[in-house]
Amino acid sequence: MKIYDIAIIGGGPGGLYAHYYAHQNKLSSILIEANNELGGQPTILFPIKAIHDYPGWESIQASELMNDFIKKADLPDVVLNTSVNKIEQADGCYQLVTNKEPIYAKFVIIATGGGFFKFNKIDGIESDKIHYVVKDINLYKDKKVIIAGGGDAALDWAAEILKRHLTNDLSIVHRRDQFRACRTKVSCLKEYEYKTYLNKSSKVIADGKLEIIDKVTNEKEVLPFDYLIVQYGQSYSLQDNQMLKPFNLDLQNRIKVDAKCRTNMGNIYAIGNVASYNDKPRLIHVAVSDAKKAIDDILNHE
Repeated sequence: MKIYDIAIIGGGPGGLYAHYYAHQNKLSSILIEANNELGGQPTILFPIKAIHDYPGWESIQASELMNDFIKKADLPDVVLNTSVNKIEQADGCYQLVTNKEPIYAKFVIIATGGGFFKFNKIDGIESDKIHYVVKDINLYKDKKVIIAGGGDAALDWAAEILKRHLTNDLSIVHRRDQFRACRTKVSCLKEYEYKTYLNKSSKVIADGKLEIIDKVTNEKEVLPFDYLIVQYGQSYSLQDNQMLKPFNLDLQNRIKVDAKCRTNMGNIYAIGNVASYNDKPRLIHVAVSDAKKAIDDILNHE
């Protein structure tokens, strides 16, 4: 029976860096990913989106950044399509009960991200003209495009489309009277021409037709579109994850950790979006920092 120094659950940015940093420090680790590919949310949700807040790059495509993470973590003992159902104490270590063979390790790092998620949908009729994930931005070339949403993701996609000059017919519809994205992202759009519809509720009433209603006057208008990009965010659920039952959880079912990412269970850490502490930013470089803190603390035990 092989006992690893560390079992890392989750192959997103935090888990990938933890695997790399563990090997840099001569610790044996195994990286366990439930999906059939590594990279986590950046790979699944926004692979072609530009990331502007990761240290070392002014701007980098999410897929390129994740490829860099994956390249660094191209090490032994990476297993895909393997889900961890339970963590049990064994003789001097932990046993991870999976859908395959059990895995044994002295320490465990949980890096499962936000858990299961589903897209927050727009009201009305669904069709293949409505995109919740942008996989090929060139589809929007010379098309009538509407972006629904006013947060960072919505304005990021607007900026990507506009700076590439893909279309001169882009509209942004938002339910509030001002964008909720950060000031920098709002400022990035000032040099471009696009239509803005603020304080409007939205509903797809037919294939290629978005009805918007002014929330003050109740005035209605129908906007035609070739493509509608909906950026209402995602709803995450960790409550169905049986693996998390033994841990102290916050109201979002994230694992409460201390300053070194330690959980209430000895020798088990949580990093990235699954970890909870006061005023925590949900950013890639924060997950990396969490990974380093956890590994450094493990090294102090060795």
